[in-house]
Amino acid sequence: MAEKPFDPDAYLAKKPFDPDEYLRPKAADTKSDPNSITGMLEAVRNYGDVLQRGALNTASFGLLNRGEAAVRALTGKAPSYSDALADIVKEQEEFRKENPKASIAADIFASLPGGMATGRAIARAAPQAVSTLPRLVGTGIVEGGVTGGLQGAGTTYSGIPSDYVSNAGMGTILGAGVGGAAPVVGATVGGIYRGIADRGWFGGMPRFLAEAAQADAPGLRNLTNVPGGMLPDAGPSMLGVAQGALPGTVGPGKSALTTNLRTRDEGTGRRIVGELDQTFGPARVPEHIEAEVRQQMQALGPAYDAVLDRARAIDNSGLALWLEGQIGNERGAAQTALRQVRGMLDIPGNAGVLDPHPRAMQATREAVRGMRDDPGIDPNVRRVLGIAHDRLTRELQAKVPGIRQLDSQYAELGAQERAVQPASQGRRIFQTEEPGVVRPVELREIMDAAGQPKGANVGPSAEPFRLREAARAELDRIVGTNRNDLNTLERVIAQPQDWNAQKLAIMFGQDRADRLMDVLARERNFRNTYQKVVEGSQTDMRAAARAAQDANKGNFPLEATLWGTTLRGLQAGWRGLNARAAQMGRDRIAGMMAERNPVRIQDLVDQMLAAQPTRDVRQEITRRLVDRGIMATIPAEARVTPKKRNER
Repeated sequence: MAEKPFDPDAYLAKKPFDPDEYLRPKAADTKSDPNSITGMLEAVRNYGDVLQRGALNTASFGLLNRGEAAVRALTGKAPSYSDALADIVKEQEEFRKENPKASIAADIFASLPGGMATGRAIARAAPQAVSTLPRLVGTGIVEGGVTGGLQGAGTTYSGIPSDYVSNAGMGTILGAGVGGAAPVVGATVGGIYRGIADRGWFGGMPRFLAEAAQADAPGLRNLTNVPGGMLPDAGPSMLGVAQGALPGTVGPGKSALTTNLRTRDEGTGRRIVGELDQTFGPARVPEHIEAEVRQQMQALGPAYDAVLDRARAIDNSGLALWLEGQIGNERGAAQTALRQVRGMLDIPGNAGVLDPHPRAMQATREAVRGMRDDPGIDPNVRRVLGIAHDRLTRELQAKVPGIRQLDSQYAELGAQERAVQPASQGRRIFQTEEPGVVRPVELREIMDAAGQPKGANVGPSAEPFRLREAARAELDRIVGTNRNDLNTLERVIAQPQDWNAQKLAIMFGQDRADRLMDVLARERNFRNTYQKVVEGSQTDMRAAARAAQDANKGNFPLEATLWGTTLRGLQAGWRGLNARAAQMGRDRIAGMMAERNPVRIQDLVDQMLAAQPTRDVRQEITRRLVDRGIMATIPAEARVTPKKRNER
């Protein structure tokens, strides 16, 4: 309908024309217009005020309404206290009828924080032998009865004493019933939550995985300190979880777990060699060391020549007489060898005439050393030649200045050379059969003696260092020929109670020996995980495959009717759903077990160790929320609306 045009004559007939009044816009009556913004805000504010007052009145057991009625009566806003109280209660009741859900929510919110101290005090005084649920039910009955009684009496506004008594009794009975039922319902709901959470639905940790984590908690906490460690290595419980995750499983988790374990097992030898190099340093070839030392010994030749060139003629008569006496005391090959030494002291071609030149005695000593060191020589001959060599050495050092210092250097290099030869104690350190075996106490004595200065040298000898190099080379030889045979490596060097382990500690120090044993123990654990999870699970996988092929066994013997076919279809669908869910769960766990990133492993460890306590807390929170929510419904059932005086 079109708006009627403005008629100035008609307007002026009523009153004089006022341009300002005509042009001034009229303010809208916002309070009476619920569609305006101000009107909507006013409605929301009123709604919140009524809701808040109702909640506070519930929390105060009806005292808030009484206090507000008294204020209205004293300030003259109401004819009397009874009229004011009736108006307040009527407003709240009308609001409850129009907004039942909001009112119940407000009551629940008002009841959650508190609870009755009386009921809790009685519960704490109850014998500890009473089981949890009966004790909670008893506490709920007491608390609900007390709360219901107070609410029944507190929310009665009739002014009639019998109404207060009646409503208090009704509230007590109702509250006791609700309070006793609330723990049972709460425990049931909490149990339902726990059952869902224990199955690992919605990405949570399954119960058996959390329990396995608690059982192997020490191993899990130390897992990130183990290079290459994976979750199945933490202990037998986690290993069992990994074993159970593979049979009947198809998915990326299974593939990752088997691949990662197999790849790690194939790198066993490489890791052991790397750990050896890091712990003991790289191994050198003994023959190369021996050649270097021999070159250093040969480099002393010019120094010997210079000393001998400066030496004077010497008198060998005393040495010759000593040798002739030794010849008379020996027989056989030993006597023949000594006669040969005595002949070397004479001028060639002039038997019986001693050669006074120092070079002749030096040449004689070198020849005797060569005869003594011949590996095929008779032991008795070696003995007498050794004695003769020592006597020649003393004669030269006493009569040729400077040769003693050169002999000390030569002796030091000779000790180093012998330390890396096949017959040395360094090369024979890990021998376990007679006659080459060396006891730990003997090795300690050998190492102490080897460190003593040689001849006129002042500093300690490098012979122990060469012995360690020889032992390191032998260790490398054993590992190199048995790098994938952990049984052999453990048998040779990784049993702390055995001699070889003790000798390893004597040779290289206890710390480095322990590190090697820790490496072998770690690799043994890795190998055990691989064998138990990957190799040992093949039988279970074949059994699972056969079970899948025979999945039709165990069906209900249903008739080939429409109803039977329907039931069989439902049965097959339910089984398929369960099987699929179980398979997906196992594959998810297999994916966790396959993790090799230390940061991700630590995150998984933290989640698994926290799953059980967190689940316990959440179950208790769920139970208590349901319990308190049910208890909060007690006040709504015990209300008596007062009547105004003119209504009575």
